[in-house]
Amino acid sequence: MWINGEWAYLYCKDIEDNPEVRKHITDSKWAYCYCLQIKDRPEVSKYITDPEWAYWYCRYVKDDPEVRKYITDTGWAYGYCKDVKDDPVVAKHITDPEWTYFYCKDIRDDPEVRKYITDSYWAHCYCKEIKDRPEVRKYIRN
Repeated sequence: MWINGEWAYLYCKDIEDNPEVRKHITDSKWAYCYCLQIKDRPEVSKYITDPEWAYWYCRYVKDDPEVRKYITDTGWAYGYCKDVKDDPVVAKHITDPEWTYFYCKDIRDDPEVRKYITDSYWAHCYCKEIKDRPEVRKYIRN
């Protein structure tokens, strides 16, 4: 019998939290939904490997280092540092000029993150709104 993650999640949620059905919840989204709405189980949360669903899990279920390590997308890493906690291991994934600007503005002006503000527009915003630093100003073009 073929069972997908969504069907298995809905069965466990609406009918019975059955271990034989639960083992079919192997994709990030439905593993997150299961942990959030039914029960946080390590055998299910281990499937949360997508950066977006790892962010949501760490924000609303549990800030688990085994799931947190998958928050590698620059936008989700920024969200984690802003909404959950400023973690240097997660912050190292913030490499997009826009998200690095917001990290320096909203969270902490960290030189390890700031070095990625290489876009003229975001460099201008940084120098105007945070601090005029020569290492950032050099990226401003007319």
